[in-house]
Amino acid sequence: MTNHGVIVLAILLVIAISVAVVEFDKRKGTTKESSKLRLQSPMIGGSMKYRREGPWPECVLQGMSGKQCARFVGAGAEDVRNNILILSEEDVVPLDFREDRVIIMVDTQGYVTKPVPGRG
Repeated sequence: MTNHGVIVLAILLVIAISVAVVEFDKRKGTTKESSKLRLQSPMIGGSMKYRREGPWPECVLQGMSGKQCARFVGAGAEDVRNNILILSEEDVVPLDFREDRVIIMVDTQGYVTKPVPGRG
């Protein structure tokens, strides 16, 4: 009877893993539009607090240029408005961490790349 229990348990485990994989594959098929909409909504307690404190994933997801991202960040975070650095991938990044600074990395065409712009 113990062997029967182990076999049944193994079968149930395989079924559960199969269902999880199928559900994961279904979610993988979401469009970029639905992902953008999900990230644009307030992320912290239903407030717009994240727009003031960052990070700002919209800059990457919406394909903003460095200047567009700087305007977007400055509109929500007044304390960093005058200290937003737009750096290319070849530029030297400051190593000191500062709460009143936002670093935006752009590619050779001027569009925001990862890492997601944030304070630092």
